[in-house]
Amino acid sequence: MAIIFQLLVHGLCIVGSLAAGCSYLSADAGCGKCDERGHCIRGSVPIDPWLSFALKTQRDLQGHNAFNTRADNYGGNDTCAWPPPYKRPCWAFANQEFSFTDMLNMGIRGFEIDNYWCNNDIRMAHLGSDLKLLCFERTKTFAEGMKEIGDWLKKEGNTNELIRIYLDRPGSDRPDIVNNALLENFGNRIITPLELQSLYNGVWPTMRTLQADGNNVVVLINSNDDLGGVTIHKAYWTNRKYGSFTPYPICGGKNAGRYMATLRRRHTLSYPAMDFVNQQLLKTAVFTWAPGEPSQNLEEESCIYLSGSDRRWHVFQFLSKILYFACQHTGNKDIWTLSETTGRYSLSETYCPSKFKFGIPQNGYRNQKLIELIGERDVWINYSPFLPGYTPPKEDLSGTTPQSSASDIKSKFIIWIIIFSVPLFQRI
Repeated sequence: MAIIFQLLVHGLCIVGSLAAGCSYLSADAGCGKCDERGHCIRGSVPIDPWLSFALKTQRDLQGHNAFNTRADNYGGNDTCAWPPPYKRPCWAFANQEFSFTDMLNMGIRGFEIDNYWCNNDIRMAHLGSDLKLLCFERTKTFAEGMKEIGDWLKKEGNTNELIRIYLDRPGSDRPDIVNNALLENFGNRIITPLELQSLYNGVWPTMRTLQADGNNVVVLINSNDDLGGVTIHKAYWTNRKYGSFTPYPICGGKNAGRYMATLRRRHTLSYPAMDFVNQQLLKTAVFTWAPGEPSQNLEEESCIYLSGSDRRWHVFQFLSKILYFACQHTGNKDIWTLSETTGRYSLSETYCPSKFKFGIPQNGYRNQKLIELIGERDVWINYSPFLPGYTPPKEDLSGTTPQSSASDIKSKFIIWIIIFSVPLFQRI
């Protein structure tokens, strides 16, 4: 019986073999070439430029069990197509359709990985407790996975992207292999525990600061075993179980307080862990730019407004437009009001009342709150900190203490979580 199950899981039997061509999510993706099982060849998924830019604006998406992908021969006999619910029983052992490379190209910047010592190496595997049953020599090694991500980071246009690697199962049997794979493929890009102390006084800086300093790979672990503290940090987010989430407007399960992009004070849902990442799913995560926007090149003088008609962001290149300003409370950033008067886009004029400042919604929840306030009106939003030529103020790390916690957000197909919880990377 164990042998039969083993064959089913790893696709070694002939039953259910696929015809030539692309199947399942790979067929919808429009990739130019698929393997003999019908799944996209690594790096072949065409990417929607608008989606790529919109997700970059609000970047923070993670692939759940991101290694467990059909493109890398996991779930070889899977028969469950997308989307659920499925009309009849089917096999679905893989968590993802596409490779690390294609998920990166789509906008994923966080990877949850399970590591186990099996067949004389640290391998990425979804094993459970019986290693002999579910791990094979062809199971992809951790080093191979890190090389794929490292190669992507070396490509032009990708070198400054911030990548988060979360080891849900660390591979504690051989910490030397884990650390060596990370250092060999990312080198000085990794922000190590020692550097966090020496460079930032033990306090997580903003992601923008990490990128500017070239420390754009963060590796974390949800375990008491820190693998020697060489490259890996303890997880810094708060655990929320699936049942604690409730839909908007209550949004049960989210944290009160700050949502913005310091790693140490994240919104609970900053890292929604998605199964079967694809561009159709990722489009549901966009709360920022309207399709086709920005319609002009973003420059230092560009003005951005939130439209009351389509509830998306638009660029207006000239300063003649007269609108209200979106004013965000300085204490509770979920609270919005509008300026008492209208005006041309300006950072030098003070339009907002006391205890409010000209702001921009940093996540989908706050964006929705602003939408409810403005009705059919268009309002200026403060996108200026993200425009070319903007110089952010120097970050003040005094008076703060590092925080850490743990997370194991593992849920399938919960699109509403993404819509209202994906934050901007940058700090305002």
